[in-house]
Amino acid sequence: MKVVLGGKNLLIGGKRMGLLTFLLKRKWIVGLLAVFIVIIGLFATTRLDQE
Repeated sequence: MKVVLGGKNLLIGGKRMGLLTFLLKRKWIVGLLAVFIVIIGLFATTRLDQE
């Protein structure tokens, strides 16, 4: 029984690591989002300064 439980834990851990690597591979998407948010923030502040 202990061997089966250990296997299940390894499987769950593997899935979590897979998700982590998946997110790391998509790092450029996160970078694009961050740049997008910064541009919107700068645009909003400049618009407020003009008024």
